[in-house]
Amino acid sequence: MTISVQIMVLPITVIEFGQLNLSFLFTFVLATILVAPIILLGFFNIFIPDPLSNFINLFLSILLFILNKSAEITARIPFLNTYVITPSYILICTYYIFLFVSNYLYSISHIEKTKLSSFQKKVLKQKNSFKRKICKIDKKKIIIITLLFCISLQFGKIIPKDLRIFFVDVGQGDCTLILTPGNKSILIDGGGTRNSEEYDIGEQVLLPYLLNRKVKEIDYMFISHFDADHCNGLIAILENLKVDTLLIGEQAQESEEYYKIMEVTKNNNVDVKKVKEGDKILIEKDCIFHILYPERNLPFNDLNNNSIVIKLIYRNFSMLFTGDIGEKAEKKILEKNIDVRANILKVSHHGAATSSTEEFIKKVNPIVAIIGVGEKNTFGHPNEKVLERFRKNGISVYRTDLHGEIEIRIKTNGKVEIKTKIRMEK
Repeated sequence: MTISVQIMVLPITVIEFGQLNLSFLFTFVLATILVAPIILLGFFNIFIPDPLSNFINLFLSILLFILNKSAEITARIPFLNTYVITPSYILICTYYIFLFVSNYLYSISHIEKTKLSSFQKKVLKQKNSFKRKICKIDKKKIIIITLLFCISLQFGKIIPKDLRIFFVDVGQGDCTLILTPGNKSILIDGGGTRNSEEYDIGEQVLLPYLLNRKVKEIDYMFISHFDADHCNGLIAILENLKVDTLLIGEQAQESEEYYKIMEVTKNNNVDVKKVKEGDKILIEKDCIFHILYPERNLPFNDLNNNSIVIKLIYRNFSMLFTGDIGEKAEKKILEKNIDVRANILKVSHHGAATSSTEEFIKKVNPIVAIIGVGEKNTFGHPNEKVLERFRKNGISVYRTDLHGEIEIRIKTNGKVEIKTKIRMEK
């Protein structure tokens, strides 16, 4: 009975917790054996005097310890507890239809095979008015209808898809998820804090977010640089999801975050590649990433100014990701006459005063600027002078602190749509 209940509520637990936990198959078997004597002994122990009552309490403590310990042990078994993508409502409906049809077919088959008189079988079929109506339906028709319903769910995979770019609200940090028409998943940075033991952005925010977006595998993960607010949130992703390739730049300073992530990638067999100016990563047809900066011989001796600058090109659309580069790096890029023109700019360093110079903004010449920034942050980001530069150049600004999640959709006809979770303008 307990296993049947768990099967019925399985989609609900997956939606709420993002995990599929099969440990109940083991713990409930033991629970079925232990719970009855625990309840009965606990009830009758109310009326039993000492010292016999103390003896029963000791026995009850042992039974409860065994029950709790078994639950703890089975919960730690890796293959019994795994993260899963959030199921769609159509998939949930399919799941319950399958359960209903299976139960119905079994019930009818059981009645037909049971050695009962025709009168008894007739009574069993007529016990439930709902079953009496459903029994008139041919079993083959039910199977065919169920199969057709399941096949129709696959048609969505054939329909041409848009390129989708999501700026995830991870507080004071940067995180971008890109989903391509060919079902590739790219993650650029992942937010995070220095003290992730108190609150882990990756585990509490980014991991549930990806599962809700139906992402269980990351094809390419970029880390612009190893500052905590760009990379610490990725540790939970590297530990719990499959990541094929991690792309990083040369390191002028090997920070604590760098060593931590390198250890996680080694433990999880993630392919780590270093990229430099001039490299191109072909994701799929019409979708390519150009690494514009930095060169192999790093020009500066700090993390921010050596951030990877990436240009995404998809057909006639382009977007520039600038990490946390400052004025010095922007000047270096302009001196090299690198083509940084883009439709959309991911603003550097959360809109800090040390970045987004007038010359750089004019060279990029974007229509839209996106700023990843935490609400009421202590750094004063984004700087008012930087915002004024964008306004002066007629550039629309979207911010995660004001708009929450920002979605950019490049449709198959070339049209670009921008949606925000929170409808607010400043």
